[in-house]
Formats: sequence, structure tokens, C-alpha cells
Amino acid sequence: MIARKCLRLIVLMLLLLPGAAQAEEIASKAEALMNSQVAHENFSGAVLVAQDSQIVFEQGYGLANRDWMIPNRPDTRVRYGYHRKIRST
Repeated sequence: MIARKCLRLIVLMLLLLPGAAQAEEIASKAEALMNSQVAHENFSGAVLVAQDSQIVFEQGYGLANRDWMIPNRPDTRVRYGYHRKIRST
């Protein structure tokens, strides 16, 4: 479910790029899209959009750690992977 949401957002972000020639236009479209996704609680993370090897938009949304109320930022480090549950019998 989460993977589908991420994939959908990536596709939407890529669709923004071809029609937008100006970096400001790309940034404003990306921000509007992400704000609507966050408002519907469909996304929490960091977004980076680049055009011609130049960053035109980067922003963090939601919380990186809900227990400590640490917000996501563009430079937030995320630990990926599966944490195995230790079982003792």
C-alpha cells in the first residue's frame, strides 16, 4: 500500500516536468501537489525535484519520528530495511 502511494507520487512528479519550462513553475506545481497529498495524509517524507542537474524544489513533509516529534527535512536520514523480530523459545 505504501509502495503504491510512493510510486504514484513519483509518477505524478515526473508528469509535472515535461510541461513546465521554468524552475519556479516546477517548484510551485510540486509544492501544490505535495501540500494536497499531505493534507489527505497520503505522504510523509522528503521530496527533491531536479531539472538539468539543478535542484528546483526540496522539502520535507510530516514527521520522521512520531515518538520524538522530529519533522522530516530534505536532509533527514532514513533507515531502510527489514528489522527482524528476535524470538526465543
